[in-house]
Amino acid sequence: MVALERSIFCDRYVFALNCFQSGLMAEWEWQIYCRMWDFINSQNWCARPDLVVYVRTPAEVCLERILDKRGRKEEAAIPLEYLQALEVLHDEWLASPALPESQCLVNGILTPVLYLDGVRRWTAAELRKQIEASLPEKTIELPWGARGASLTGG
Repeated sequence: MVALERSIFCDRYVFALNCFQSGLMAEWEWQIYCRMWDFINSQNWCARPDLVVYVRTPAEVCLERILDKRGRKEEAAIPLEYLQALEVLHDEWLASPALPESQCLVNGILTPVLYLDGVRRWTAAELRKQIEASLPEKTIELPWGARGASLTGG
């Protein structure tokens, strides 16, 4: 199993789409991006995930963590509205009411989604248990599996 913190699919369905919708990417740039995306995927260069883990964290919590916990000066000017726009796009992609529950579309194929509360802290053992329950036929090896490791969203 391969675990990614962000995937190329997140770029397509959230970050690049947000650039286009917010006017940072012109129509012609978006069209080129989508054509390149379609080409890359037509070559099977991007393996479809067996599971998408969505650590759902409200934009307000993300901003608080950025400002109070990460403390990176280059991130200090990130507006809440930007994070809210990303939250909406993540929800539209990963929690669409138009699709079966706990499913999203990845390249037009229904893909299971594991939803985790990003407000709480998750230990490596808890994450492993959640992922194993979602993918019982897979062997799970978490690289951060050391005792005391944890994950928080945002």
